Order: sequence, then C-alpha cells, then structure tokens
Amino acid sequence: MNAIFSQKNDTQKTLSSLAIGFSLGIMSILTPGLTMAIMLFSEHLSSDYLVLGIKSVLLSSVIAGFVISLGSSLKGMLGNVSLEPVLATSVAVVVQAISPEARESEIFLTIIAVLSIASIIKGILYFSVGKFKLANFITNFVPQPIMAGFVTGLGLLFVRSALRLSTNIDLGWSTLSQLSEPGILLKLSVTLVFGFTLWSILKFYQHFLILPLFVVGGVGLFYLALSLTQTPVSAAFDGGWLLGPFPESSVSQSVHWQDVTQIRWPVILQELPNLIAFMMIDVFLFAISAGIIEKVSKETVDVNHELKINGIANLINSFSGGTIVSPSSYTFTTQKLGLKNRLVGISFTIPKIIFLFANIAFLSFFPKVVVAGIFTYLGLSLLIDNLYEEWFRVSKLEYLLMLMIAISIASGNLLEGVVIGVIRSSIIFAIQASQITPIYKYGALSSQDSPSLNVQLQAESTTTGVENIHCLELEGLIFFGNMNKLFKKLDHCLSQDSLHQEQYLILDFTRVRFLDSSLTEKLLKFQRSIQGKNIFLLFTALNSKQKQQLSRVGIIEKDESSQMVFATIDQGLGWCRKRYLSTPRRET
Repeated sequence: MNAIFSQKNDTQKTLSSLAIGFSLGIMSILTPGLTMAIMLFSEHLSSDYLVLGIKSVLLSSVIAGFVISLGSSLKGMLGNVSLEPVLATSVAVVVQAISPEARESEIFLTIIAVLSIASIIKGILYFSVGKFKLANFITNFVPQPIMAGFVTGLGLLFVRSALRLSTNIDLGWSTLSQLSEPGILLKLSVTLVFGFTLWSILKFYQHFLILPLFVVGGVGLFYLALSLTQTPVSAAFDGGWLLGPFPESSVSQSVHWQDVTQIRWPVILQELPNLIAFMMIDVFLFAISAGIIEKVSKETVDVNHELKINGIANLINSFSGGTIVSPSSYTFTTQKLGLKNRLVGISFTIPKIIFLFANIAFLSFFPKVVVAGIFTYLGLSLLIDNLYEEWFRVSKLEYLLMLMIAISIASGNLLEGVVIGVIRSSIIFAIQASQITPIYKYGALSSQDSPSLNVQLQAESTTTGVENIHCLELEGLIFFGNMNKLFKKLDHCLSQDSLHQEQYLILDFTRVRFLDSSLTEKLLKFQRSIQGKNIFLLFTALNSKQKQQLSRVGIIEKDESSQMVFATIDQGLGWCRKRYLSTPRRET
C-alpha cells in the first residue's frame, strides 16, 4: 500500500514539474527573454534584426537552461538569460558611438560582439572566483552603501528603460519637453500605472500565477481599449504601441559573417572598463541572491560551485552571440512549491527550444506598454523597497552616498558610480573612525595600576613621585583621522606636570592593530619637541612590524637617552622607577 501511495506521489510530482516548469518557461520567454531582446536590439535596429536578436536570446536561454539546471548543486535551480539594464545601457553607448552611416548588419554584429565579450568576462570571472573559493571573501569586501547604491541604481535603470521602451525617448534634460506631448504622455502614464499596480498587488499577495494573469489581463485591456476607441491595429503599429511588425521570413541571409572584420572594436574597447566593473559587482549580487535562494529552499547552496557552473554556462554562451545568463528568478517559485528535481529545469527549457525554431511573428502584436510595465514593476520593487529599508539601516551620510551612486549608475556611468562609492565610502569610514579615540586606558600610575612598582616605591618613601609617570594604553587603528586625540592627550599630560623635574610618557601598543605613516611622522615631530626637556618617551609591547615602522623614520634609535623600548608595561615601569629613584629630587 505504501508503495502505491509513494508511486502516486512521484507521479504527481513529475506531472507538477512538467506542467509548472513548462508554464514558467513560457513566462520566462516574455520576461526576461523578450524584454531583454527588446532592450538590446529594438532601439537600434529594424524589426528584421530584432527577430535575429530574439532568436539569439532564446538560444542563450536554452544553453542556460540545460547547463545551470543540470549542473547546479541545488535541484530545481532554473537557468535563463539575465535581465540586465546595465548591459543594455552599455550596448546603447556603443551603438551611439558608431557612425550613423553604418549598415544595420554592422551594428547588429557589433552588438553581438559586445554581448559575447560580456559573456566571456562574466564566465572567466565567475569560474575563477568559484575555482579559488573566493565567494565569501568578496562578499565581505564591498561596503553596504555601495551595494545598496548599485541595487537602487539598477531600479532606476529599469524604470528608465521602461519609459524609453514605451515612448522611444531616452529620458534626459534635453528630452523632458517631449514628455508633454499628448501621445507620449499617454504612453508614459499607462506604463507607470501598469507597473505601480502590479507592484502594489505583489507587495501584499504572493502567488506565482499573479504575474502571468496580470500580463494576460494587460494585453486584454489593451485590445479592449483599441476596440472601444475604434482604433485599428494598423494605427497601433504606426503609433508605436506594439512590438512589431516582425517580418514573416528570416533575414539571416542579409548578415554576412565576413562583416566581423567591420565590427567597431575601438568603440567596444572604450566600454570595456564598464563591462568589467559591472561583472565584478554582479559577482556580489550573485552571492547575495544565492543566499536568498538558500534561505527560501532551506537547502545548502554551494556558492563557489554555482559560480563555476554559471561561469561555464556563460563561456559556452559566448559562442552563441546571446546575452549573459544566470540562475532565473523563477527558481524561487520552484523552491517554494517544493519542486526540487532536475525535471522541472528541463521542462522550463523546452518552450525556448520550441520558440527558437518557430515563427515568432505573432509576438509583434504584443503591447509595448505591457512589457514596459513589467520593467517598471521590477524597477519600483527595487527602488521603493531598497530606499525604505536602507533609511533605517544606514546612517544619513551613507544614505546620501547610496543615492549619489544610484544616480550615477542610472545615468549609465557604472564604473564612475563604483569609483564614487569606493572613494566616498573610504571618506565616510575615515570620518567615522576618527571619532573613536585610540586611547584604551590612561592613568597617572598609582598603586592600583602597578602594585609591584608601588611596593618598591613605598620602601623608598617616594610614593608622591608616581604622578609624573603617564601611561597610555593604545588600541585599534591609529591613523591620520584619530591621531590628534592621542597628541592632545600627550600635550595635556605634559602641561599638568610642568613642575616635575622629570616626566615619563609610556605608550603601550598591546592592543594596536595598525599604524599609518601619518602617525609615525607626527610622533617623530613630537619626539624632537621634547628633546632636552627631561621628558622620557617609552614604547612597550611593539610587534616587529611596528618596530620597523618606527625605526624607519628614526624614532627608535641606538641612542636611548630620550626614548626606550620594552616588551611589557611592567618593564617600562621598572625602568621609570629606577630612573626616578636614581635622580636627585628638588625640595618643595
């Protein structure tokens, strides 16, 4: 009986994997497959070449589906093309730099070259990081404001790409006046309303059928509006409301592969730093998303293994001319539904194979505003959630930094945004670290601080002389930002003991982890200023590196008349005791 029930459950899981995988595969063709192809090709080429672009993206989806789904350490992982507006922005920058007289075949091949290079960069980077098991190290290296700024900038890019897709206008200061035109304003409004409505629904109701039903409903409402306004489909094509028209036949014969020699390589090389920067950030985002998948699936995900598999998938994909690939966001659906098997990944890929060889002319009737609305939803989900959450997680200074990075990235300057983030994060760190005093403990030594020293001093009846021995136990990082606190304290100590015949300053480095060159230079100046004033500067618990730093600038020398180095505080105090007891004292 148990065997019968077990067989029945296995059959149900198999049917569920086939049905849900196939359904998600069809959805993934629309987004991110079709939407990414439109972002990459439709703005720069005619519909003839858009068909070729869609086919290349579908081929990438097939490669990702098999390699990632079958090679992943997590059963039920789905592979697909990545929806990357940053990559689309890089393509747009390259195309804009190409001469307007260039043939469409040259532009198309140049775009393909950009995508192939991006896949190669991602493949090498991912595989290398996974091979050398650097995932954990890398994710701990990026400051939170940079990561948050990148995610926020990604949201802005999604919204910007959505509005550009629906209106055929690249938003900027020079194009703001065009948004007031009735036709443009209507497209803009429909796109924003669609995206915001979808975001509002999915914010409170999570179900894998909401998105596909919303897309179907959006298409239905669009054609209902055409019917009510008695607008013919041909007018919708002419007005730029639909994706098409697509040609009935392939134009592959018009692309001559000898045109590879005419690819604008200098223009691509200029964009190469941005591509590399994007892929480096993408590694961090991948590690974060892998952690989220691990949390949802409640299974252990080997991030380094996933990086290697994704690297292999992208290297294979580079030969197809398609866009970069990665684990699909639809993986969350399969894991939530408990479909943890390889079959769901295979069934997820089957629709892509069918569409790859089928005539996709019918997609020309798909409304642009629906696709743009999905982009808007993705952008708003990143923007609103991230802006709200980070407001309570980071300081206001870091929040401002996050916004600056986001705006820079949204304007298409990815590398500039990352550089700004690193520089400003360093400045913020220096400002915040400078508020921390490098002094762990200070005291004018008494019996509580060194019992052994006090006993010996009492034996000599000289306990009143202890107050001219000052000990500063230092800690942490001592650098240009916080070292002034140390020297202010030293000056304060000397001003208090101006009546003493001799004064002793002990700097203990037991808890110090780092010294920068600014401190050593300032310490050298301080040492010179106390020469000939009966002031003794002692160093205790220096490690070998710290000794090298101090000796390099001449603070530690063979002549120990004005400074001394000891292994412990007690040894330093012992030297002070001997020196104090051997020195004649004034009558007061």
